[in-house]
Amino acid sequence: MWKSRYSREKIVDKYKLIYIPLIISIVAIMLMSILGYYISKSMLIDQVKSSGIKLADQVSRQVKGNNASLRAMESALDEKIEISSQIVIAERENLSEEKLLEIQEQLGLDEIHWIRRNGETIYSTHDGYKDWTVPENHPLDLFSKSEERFMVEKIRPDAEYGILTKYGAMKDEDGNYVQIGIRAESIRELTNKFDYQRILTDLEREDSIEYAYILDESFKVLADTDAEAVGTGYSGEKAVLEKQEKSAVSGAVLNEKTLASTGEKIMEIVYPIEFDDGYKEHIVLGISMEEVYRSIERMLQYSVMVTAVMVGLILWTQNKNIIVPVKNLHDNIHRIDLESDLSYRLPVTEGDTFQGITHSINAILEESSDYFSELEDSKREISESKEIISSAYQQLSASEEELRAQYDEIQDYTEKLEELKRKYEIAIEGTNSAVWEIDMEDETIYFSKEFSNIVGKRVEKKESLEETIDDIFGESARKQFMQEYELYKSTGIGELYVQLDYEDLEKKKLLLQGKGLYKDEMLKSISGIVIDVTKLKEQEEYIEYLAYHDFLTGLPNRRSLMKELDYELGYGKRGALILLDLDNFKEINDTMGHIYGDKILRKIAEKLAELNIENSTISRFGGDEFLVMISEETDIGRISEYADGIIDILKREIAVSGEAEFISCSMGITLYPIDGDDSGQLIMNADMAMYSVKNNGKSNYAFFDKDMVAQVQEKVDIEKQLRDSVENDGFKLLYQPQVDVESGEISGFEALIRLKDRFISPGVFIPIAEETDLIHELGRFVTEEAIRQLQEWKSRGLEGKTVAINFSAKQLKDEGYLEFLKDRLEHYGVAPSELEIEITESVFLEKKDQPLKFLEEVRSMGVRIALDDFGTGYSSLSYLTFLPVNKIKLDKSLSDRFLELENIGVMDSLISLAHSLNLEVIAEGVEYMEQYKKLKVGKCDRIQGYLFSKPLEKEDAELIYNKSFLNEN
Repeated sequence: MWKSRYSREKIVDKYKLIYIPLIISIVAIMLMSILGYYISKSMLIDQVKSSGIKLADQVSRQVKGNNASLRAMESALDEKIEISSQIVIAERENLSEEKLLEIQEQLGLDEIHWIRRNGETIYSTHDGYKDWTVPENHPLDLFSKSEERFMVEKIRPDAEYGILTKYGAMKDEDGNYVQIGIRAESIRELTNKFDYQRILTDLEREDSIEYAYILDESFKVLADTDAEAVGTGYSGEKAVLEKQEKSAVSGAVLNEKTLASTGEKIMEIVYPIEFDDGYKEHIVLGISMEEVYRSIERMLQYSVMVTAVMVGLILWTQNKNIIVPVKNLHDNIHRIDLESDLSYRLPVTEGDTFQGITHSINAILEESSDYFSELEDSKREISESKEIISSAYQQLSASEEELRAQYDEIQDYTEKLEELKRKYEIAIEGTNSAVWEIDMEDETIYFSKEFSNIVGKRVEKKESLEETIDDIFGESARKQFMQEYELYKSTGIGELYVQLDYEDLEKKKLLLQGKGLYKDEMLKSISGIVIDVTKLKEQEEYIEYLAYHDFLTGLPNRRSLMKELDYELGYGKRGALILLDLDNFKEINDTMGHIYGDKILRKIAEKLAELNIENSTISRFGGDEFLVMISEETDIGRISEYADGIIDILKREIAVSGEAEFISCSMGITLYPIDGDDSGQLIMNADMAMYSVKNNGKSNYAFFDKDMVAQVQEKVDIEKQLRDSVENDGFKLLYQPQVDVESGEISGFEALIRLKDRFISPGVFIPIAEETDLIHELGRFVTEEAIRQLQEWKSRGLEGKTVAINFSAKQLKDEGYLEFLKDRLEHYGVAPSELEIEITESVFLEKKDQPLKFLEEVRSMGVRIALDDFGTGYSSLSYLTFLPVNKIKLDKSLSDRFLELENIGVMDSLISLAHSLNLEVIAEGVEYMEQYKKLKVGKCDRIQGYLFSKPLEKEDAELIYNKSFLNEN
């Protein structure tokens, strides 16, 4: 009877247990695959658009930069003609054809003619113009009759041979004049590199670019990757394009289309090139979409395969964990026969899905066996009991399984909700923010309870939007918020983003940011967060203060004063500049240390402020230089009194750290606009006057005189010495160790260039080398000598250390440097990773693309790159996100400033940030053990400075090559 009843029951309801869940799973997986396909497709196409717009913007900036360069070149040619004319006139007493030819060769000119005021040519460097007379109505004839002293012509054919030439002329006091000529062919050689066609030729090398061309304002082709199309017109597209530009992305018009010639899909981008004078051109790029669509097709194929695999896994799992165990349980139950075999028990399989049910049935069988003998007297009672027990067992088993499944599901949901709640509370509390939501149906706003922690007011229920904003922030803020709200509500573009001022017990700045939620294309609500950005704004204001003030003295810095000076000059105001340089301050720094020197600078700043010069601005101009600007004062007597006062107050004893110091200074004074109306020229004037005082005993002042050329002559002398040293092996390298902070061992050296037999500071001769392009030869010398020294050390068994060399921004113009570097590394057999090139951020002040390309090529060779002098000039953490550097070198000024107790956290954060970008950190100018200890705590990687060693000759560097400094300190 036991067997017959169970044999009639259905084992598994396949539709409920297998087919329905399987169909639901397949549909869900397919929907996810389709959704992933369309999202990926959209992202890939958006990426192509974004990359194309960036590329078009890069070309636009290059075109504008080339135009600016051409204008600057034309101005330089005009200035060259003017200066050349002045030189010839200055030599008019000694003129001859030989003299003109000498001047022509020295100045790189093509023609020079000396002509009397009656038009008769006296001397000429061109045989065809000797004894030539200026024709009537010729430009020179008209110039000689005019009141003008100097003129420059556009490029025109010359009078005798029709050769295109740019001419200029200048009169002397007697009316005689000189004519200067530069051939158009020479000018063209200078301007070829700015040609549009050259830009497109470089652009065509990109694999994804199908075509590119540039249109002028009338839609005529100025340049095209298909050279035959240059000069053709697209004027019919002008109206359509101008209409499309109004709704364009980032100013670009994007259009996906198919090429009729090849059937290839492309993304066409039309990007405007807008010049400062209002003139407008367009760059048109055709970007291939074939690879994008091939990627999309592959993604679809992968999605189909993943769907098939997951369906198979579901089917296999159900069969293994449900269908087979149920069948086995059914068969085992059928073997139970309480009448003939009381010893039978269901076999137990470890890991079986229904193992618990099997144990329960076996327990019941045990009890049935114990009590079977007592129930044998009445078969009817036993039969009824057996049926009752069997029915109860089935009901209990089913109820237990159902309740357990429901409990597990509820428990899982409860844990997930608690985890989400904890994450939400941590995020809100950690950012000092709150959640808000605007219901668009009744225009009410709701703030979460955290909002009360920010503003001190409770707004825990939905209230009128305008009234709530007015009540919390005031009328002005309400108008500001409602204006942004109405704009977002009408356009739906971007997000609602507004900053409001809140004032209660303290002033706060709050940022409300949110986005709309749509249903059936209707805006239903706007949800977002409100963040207290008060501290962030205070930090921005402090950074702004640091940008215009000297951190050491608190005085306005160079940038601040130059901005104020430009303002004065722009409004035609009058005044004076006093450039003050401390005498022999370098000796104080060298003997007493930089910390002592900094204290003296602060004392001097205080004394200068005590003078109370009327209408004056006192700034620290850099190093030991101060600049005083006196507005609305050009009386030399009064200015002399101010200068005497400065000298007098600095001559008095200055007490620093218990020591008495007596400081003198040299001052250069220039008047504006009398001596010039350009801020840079005025600074040079004051600098020349100051150096004239330095050269005549110091501790005095001098007014600028246009005859001061001593400094210029000094530069010329140094330049001659540099050229002589280049030709006669007059340079050498010193090596300063870079020490590992943890081990104290030398990890590398910095190579520093010095003159062998001349005592000229690199701070003096390197700027002159940069001005005269001698820096190219010096740079190659340093590169080869450092590589050669690495090879020499390697041959002596001294390996495992890098040598760093400095790279000037001017060396970017050395076009063959990369090939030279590669050749020298191969020649000496030195691994590129053993060499390190140090750059400064000044490399990127004019252009970023060329230096970035250069650095990427250097790094691709395996040479390491370090960012030097970080923390000075225009240092910005944003540079670290895109520069291909391995290391940053913290400038000495950072160590001096931020290793103080109250500022140590700034240095630690800076080092931690660099490490998060996978950059090594080396601190320069470390002089004291206390600085070293703080840098070690902050996890700085390397240090360099006089604490361990000064720059050494190569022989001395070898003696300490494997030295550990920590074992001796």
